Amino acid sequence: LEKLRSLYNYFRRLSEGYKEGDIISYERIVLKPKIHGNVNLDFWKQSTKPLRNCVVKDQGSIEDEDGAIQVDFANRCIGGGVLNNGCVQEEIRFLIGPELLVTMILCEHLLDHEAILVAGTEIYSKYTGYSNSFKYAGNKEQDLQMDSFLRRDSMVLAIDAIDFSRTGSFKTQFKIERILRKINKAYIGFWGSELETSQIRKGIATGRWGCGAFRGDS
Repeated sequence: LEKLRSLYNYFRRLSEGYKEGDIISYERIVLKPKIHGNVNLDFWKQSTKPLRNCVVKDQGSIEDEDGAIQVDFANRCIGGGVLNNGCVQEEIRFLIGPELLVTMILCEHLLDHEAILVAGTEIYSKYTGYSNSFKYAGNKEQDLQMDSFLRRDSMVLAIDAIDFSRTGSFKTQFKIERILRKINKAYIGFWGSELETSQIRKGIATGRWGCGAFRGDS
């Protein structure tokens, strides 16, 4: 019922004033060796690039960080359980911004060297709770600037973590090939779209990716 209330609010908003001409882009980003080099263990060992500044917050949500690329803790099959019983980070993000649901039509399973970047979507609903306590909490208005491509200045990045709840052993996540897969997935996602490289580099808003239902070690 609470999921439906969020979706109904989206369609109510559209019926009251759909903005014809608004643009949303959906892009599948692929780690291409010819462009990004051979991203193996030696690549990471030899890297001398400094980490960017990091701000740690103990309150608030990823979607509160306007102007940043907001990470969707994606399921390999994007959208996860949003259309059935699932209601954790990815599902909630799709419910409050239903334009993200289109990715479920456009994308089959994400591969280890792929990410999805969606630009121009809006958040339409407020919410409280998480999982079984999730509740629709009313309409949300966003005043977002338009970027040079005539999209709302918002970006959502879908990267899927490894599901360690299915591996049978907590320790398997510390194998070097699993760690390499994680950092390469983040690398291609955080690198972003070639279309966006002319834009000012945005910050990344993320959290304990893969450390909930997927049982990753935070």
